[in-house]
Amino acid sequence: MSGEYLSPQDFEAAIDTHIDWAKSWEGALPADTFFGLWAEILHEKQTFTLTATVVEGQLRLVAPPESPLVVMDNRIRFNGLELIINLQ
Repeated sequence: MSGEYLSPQDFEAAIDTHIDWAKSWEGALPADTFFGLWAEILHEKQTFTLTATVVEGQLRLVAPPESPLVVMDNRIRFNGLELIINLQ
């Protein structure tokens, strides 16, 4: 094995090892491990930048292509939530 690449044989061996390990795992995860990981996920903060313009009196928002936000005109959707921004 050299660098970041595996030979097809090494790759197959790695997959077989993982499958053998998964067969014997009953799926239990210690509570402290689960809740520790969950706390890390909840504390992870991300910043999303939107670009806003006003076109003929209407707000138009645009998210970068790599953003997990779904943006359409004045609506932002993320993770089952929808935020609507109206101009006055």
